[in-house]
Amino acid sequence: MILAYFHTSFVFLESLLMAKHEILVTLRIPGTWPTPADLFAAMPAGCKMQADALILSDGTEIEVNIRPRDAQFVSVFGQACRRGPTKAEKAALQKYTWQICLTGPGGSMHNAVVMMQAAAAVLQAGGSGVFIDNSAMSFGAEAWHEMVKFQDTDAISYAFTSIARDPQVTYTIGMHVFGLPNLEMRNADTGPDGDELIELIQWICNQEKPCETGQLISTPSGSLFRVSIQPDKRFPPQAPMHNPWGTIRFTSTKEISERN
Repeated sequence: MILAYFHTSFVFLESLLMAKHEILVTLRIPGTWPTPADLFAAMPAGCKMQADALILSDGTEIEVNIRPRDAQFVSVFGQACRRGPTKAEKAALQKYTWQICLTGPGGSMHNAVVMMQAAAAVLQAGGSGVFIDNSAMSFGAEAWHEMVKFQDTDAISYAFTSIARDPQVTYTIGMHVFGLPNLEMRNADTGPDGDELIELIQWICNQEKPCETGQLISTPSGSLFRVSIQPDKRFPPQAPMHNPWGTIRFTSTKEISERN
């Protein structure tokens, strides 16, 4: 478990991090349906799809946009895979006919679970995988169903949060889906397999209150990080990957001592 030790600054940014923002989550699901009507007929019991909406068994409505095959989508899907499709799913993806775009509210763990379930319903009706606009990440259908089965914080954060790296830092994309800022730390501090950042993702997702600037966080390995909160400068506000809650920068005490 990660422990918050003490605060070196009392600049509390709860008002920023708890601000209300309208987050829309968009999931793209390819399939080999001959016509949209074939998809409608194949929806699992309790769910209903029409040209502009998916209605889940509890009455929740998700916006639907049905698009014909896009020549570039297969390549984009393949490059974005965290867990790729099975051999059969990959073959279906190569010859997909329609792309089902689901758009619904985000900004909370509850809403993220609803969107996961909505995508799972379309996969049960013959979809081959899921591409997430908000994190530029994709999964095969089998992998998606495994995450839906658990629906815990680990599975949800794994589904919607991608991890990217540039020459200096490693950072997350997609945590605004849960109503949380993204995370960032320098590459040298992420651990051999990114364990430090993964631990922090899970810790942040389970917190009832946001971090404070100046707060010191300890990870299970014994590393200490100082928190600072910055606006999202990677993606413009109109982009689906833009995080209005910004980015939490974790600066290790090792990095601080090196600077001095």
